Amino acid sequence: TGTPSKDGTVLEKNINLQVLLYLKELLEAADIKVYETRTTDRYIGHVERIAFANAMEADLFLSIHCNNAYQDAEAKGTEVLYTQDQESGNGISSEKLAQLCLEELVARLQLNDRGLHERGDDLTVLQKAEVPAVQVELAYMSNVEDMEILKTEAAQRKAAEALCKAVLRAYDAMVLD
Repeated sequence: TGTPSKDGTVLEKNINLQVLLYLKELLEAADIKVYETRTTDRYIGHVERIAFANAMEADLFLSIHCNNAYQDAEAKGTEVLYTQDQESGNGISSEKLAQLCLEELVARLQLNDRGLHERGDDLTVLQKAEVPAVQVELAYMSNVEDMEILKTEAAQRKAAEALCKAVLRAYDAMVLD
């Protein structure tokens, strides 16, 4: 289920799935082939997610999430996690993809910019990816202000638009054969 909102009325899994479905529409309209690990409310383990992406020989891997910090009610905003280990043979790295995602999300959602965070050893989807991979943390489920924004369809669509723009910018930066 991921993390619930502070009041327990919104579940992370539902926001993530809705953003993914909007993103899929946008990317396919831009003629980008999308492979998703789920399109319905079902659980897919971290190992299975990245194994699927690697098997599909994807160009990029985005993992959509929401954050929590119940011990710090003031924590709010958007951040993107990445690892230095992945760089495609066509000139895009996980760090560059993360930067593009963060720029676009902050511009569209108007949430606090919490920056980029290098991770990897503790996050399977980043550690095991064979392609540039990022874990996008859209907002904090534990922050009331973030949730008031993110639980709306308008914000979920803006998040999808931001991620679509980031992917398109990543493809523009790639050196394709």
